[in-house]
Amino acid sequence: MTITLMSLVSKIANIITREKFDDITPVSTGSIITFIIIFCIASLITCWIGQWLYNNVLVKTITIFKPITFLQFIGLYIVTHILFC
Repeated sequence: MTITLMSLVSKIANIITREKFDDITPVSTGSIITFIIIFCIASLITCWIGQWLYNNVLVKTITIFKPITFLQFIGLYIVTHILFC
């Protein structure tokens, strides 16, 4: 799945660079665009995983052991958002 996605992004970036930046440096521009697209997709996926972990695992585990205050809840949200995003 990841290899197919990477090859698809690479082909799209090559098509974009061939049309617009052909006389500059198509190889480096294509690799930069590919890196940016893959980085955006990877950061979105890790943010979704972090949000899922926060919503389904951390909050339920902590509220089982002891009820938390609103400030602790906000602090936990900020910490997990920084760690997983």
